[in-house]
Amino acid sequence: MIGGGLFLTLLGLVALGLATVIRHTAGTITTFVGILLILPLVDSAFPAKIGHPIGRYLPATIGAAMTSTTSQGAHDSFLPAFPFWHGFVIMCLYALGALVIGGALMVRRDP
Repeated sequence: MIGGGLFLTLLGLVALGLATVIRHTAGTITTFVGILLILPLVDSAFPAKIGHPIGRYLPATIGAAMTSTTSQGAHDSFLPAFPFWHGFVIMCLYALGALVIGGALMVRRDP
């Protein structure tokens, strides 16, 4: 339960960072939905040799591992997930990166 709350909080911070970068409501929503929902579908279309290493770092996979109650994380035998704390750190880095880039662009564009 704690992992779900932390994951949703970090997703909100990623969306806030994207919003400050893009500065357009429809574009931000489209980008966020694309990253969260469409990218895993595109990743699954690639061969396993290419798709699985990339798929581990997608927010949806990390979220499944963070909210799972088993030690395996997401129950996909083909896609090894990160442990809870590793996924949490990666999501924190995504949020931090989006917020830093968004903040730098906001300071540059809006004096």
